[in-house]
Amino acid sequence: MKTETYTASLDSFTKTMTWFVVILLAGVAIKSVTDIANAAGDLKIIAVQGGVLLLLVSILLGSYLFSPQAYVLQANQLIIKRPALDKRISLADLVEVKILQENDMSWTIR
Repeated sequence: MKTETYTASLDSFTKTMTWFVVILLAGVAIKSVTDIANAAGDLKIIAVQGGVLLLLVSILLGSYLFSPQAYVLQANQLIIKRPALDKRISLADLVEVKILQENDMSWTIR
């Protein structure tokens, strides 16, 4: 069997939700930076808002690093290509593979 590669593209709803979340997190980040700038040396405010910023960066970076970019199907394994740490799954470990019908994905968010 030859190696086949499939892209992991996002649908329009997923793209819209991604941008909504990024804008929401950017708003929270701007608020945190503003609070730190106006903290006047209050270590409690600086620590809390710094923690919020660290959490936001971790969420965005983690989401990107582990997001599927492509799928590679080889003779004995499926490889999920990601910016960090590709996931390799043996085909023998797969329980079920099926072709989806149009209504199989209704009311779901992938």
